[in-house]
Amino acid sequence: GLTLAIASALATRLEQALRVRTVLTRTGDDDLALDDRSALANQNKADLFLSVHLNSSFGRGAAHGAETYFLSLQASDQRAADAATAENYVNRTAPGGAGDADLQLLLWDLAQSQHLARSQRLANLIQEELNRELDLKDRGVKQAPFRVLMGTAMPAVLVELGFISTKDEEQRLRTPEYRAQLVETLVRAVGRFKSEYETGSAAAAGAP
Repeated sequence: GLTLAIASALATRLEQALRVRTVLTRTGDDDLALDDRSALANQNKADLFLSVHLNSSFGRGAAHGAETYFLSLQASDQRAADAATAENYVNRTAPGGAGDADLQLLLWDLAQSQHLARSQRLANLIQEELNRELDLKDRGVKQAPFRVLMGTAMPAVLVELGFISTKDEEQRLRTPEYRAQLVETLVRAVGRFKSEYETGSAAAAGAP
């Protein structure tokens, strides 16, 4: 519910502020397979894939803050590995046994490698904007094998905007004004990325 509300508002604001076309992987509470989400982005020849999530943690102590991920088969730390495992487990779609799944992950990692630098840059821009504009604990930019990012033929990141399992963060996330702040922060980050992307493309093409 809350994640979809944020994603829907983000899609609208991106179209308004940046004059881009957005496509949501889901518009209701239907459960779309992780592989189908990246496939949808590829079918629409997207320039950018952004997966929006709300985090949860049921370990010792209350967890806070935002973190942004880009794709790697090797997680940057155990927390990142655990987050990817949890997200990947919720929507398992790999056909066959573990060997088939491992082969798919490897092939998809290779496909995404050409976009690695831009994915990392976008992740850094998102985290910078979250840190600058909102009173959130900076959990940093990390790498992890999130299946939803695999197979994308464009820069792709996953952003965790807060912990729904932590009472004070849940209360903030349930506030429309705060969700609007999150959306505007993401729009600024994507706007910066778009500007850099277009400037770089123009320079590469020899444009004045």
